Amino acid sequence: MIKGNIIVNGDAGKFMAANKQKGMILAKKGRPIPPAEEKTLSIDDRNLLLGYGFNPNGFRKLE
Repeated sequence: MIKGNIIVNGDAGKFMAANKQKGMILAKKGRPIPPAEEKTLSIDDRNLLLGYGFNPNGFRKLE
């Protein structure tokens, strides 16, 4: 199981969401697989992505 926050700059959202236990995933592409669900990026999420050098446009938050 994956624990913590993960940033995926590609199409790995499905795999990561299926194997996530705690935390959140910020993925560029991919759809959530239950029990994960897609949520809106908050200002903090956008700042986190910007802090790591990613453009937050197009990212999805999977919890």
